[in-house]
Amino acid sequence: MSKTFIEKVSELLKKHDIKGVQLSEVVEIKMSAEGKLADGETTVATPSDEFSVGAELYVIDADGNPQPAPDGEHTLENGTMLVTANGVITEVKEAEPAEEDMSAEIASVISAMDSKLEEIKSQLAEAKTELSSVKQDLADKTKQLTDANVKIANLSKKASTISVKDEQGAEVKAANLSTKKQTKEKTALEIILSKKSK
Repeated sequence: MSKTFIEKVSELLKKHDIKGVQLSEVVEIKMSAEGKLADGETTVATPSDEFSVGAELYVIDADGNPQPAPDGEHTLENGTMLVTANGVITEVKEAEPAEEDMSAEIASVISAMDSKLEEIKSQLAEAKTELSSVKQDLADKTKQLTDANVKIANLSKKASTISVKDEQGAEVKAANLSTKKQTKEKTALEIILSKKSK
């Protein structure tokens, strides 16, 4: 019960000059669970933690005052049906989930997503083809580099043989040796000849 109800009762007692009834004797009912009926206007409440079998059900009026719910079926906004008798819930029927109708807007969004996914798949296919081409070019360049390294290695092995410059240098040395040898032979021959002539 709301404070407004207590105030109204207090005014009513004063108006009719009823004495001997203390305001504290009017018991306030505290509601723990509330909900609206399917009409979107009527509020129902219960002092229990939830709308369950055995709980009291009240209809809250425009002034916020609770009245015991009339006997019958009361459907909440979420589709749950509460069956009452003597202001007490005797049965709770949970709402069955209804199949959602796909609105034109949702269908349009899904169609747009489908088109975008097709476009992305096409772009991925193109990228895959381009990547394949790049891989082939890389493989070709790698082979060329390997071939060049082999040639360099072969040339570096040949460098241990005599180069043209070295060959010329060797010829010069051989000529020098030959001249020295001839000079020694000539000197020896001259010495021999000079001894013979004496």
